[in-house]
Amino acid sequence: MQRPKISSVIEDRHNNMIIMLLYLCGRKSKTEIYKHVSSNPRMSYKLQALEDAGIVTITRERYQRERFMVDLTPLGETYARGLCALEDSVGGDIEALRRGGFGPAKYDEEFYDD
Repeated sequence: MQRPKISSVIEDRHNNMIIMLLYLCGRKSKTEIYKHVSSNPRMSYKLQALEDAGIVTITRERYQRERFMVDLTPLGETYARGLCALEDSVGGDIEALRRGGFGPAKYDEEFYDD
């Protein structure tokens, strides 16, 4: 039996948080994503996998210093709307996440104890 393509996206615990962060708070640099989601050393690979799946785009920008910006694609926005609807249906506070309540302490520790 063939696995659904989307399973490669949702199998990783940080991917959904990255997608929701970008949807609720807009375009972010890789550094901002690491700060809000996780400082896991593999985050760069996770972002690359999301780009390979067509969920995000990563672009290099040159200002005073070079940095990489991450945006949702139209497919990523569709997926994010579904995630937000699910979060809302289980009593999550989407507006609190939008205001900056996003963070590793709540999501990494409370919901993802290893």
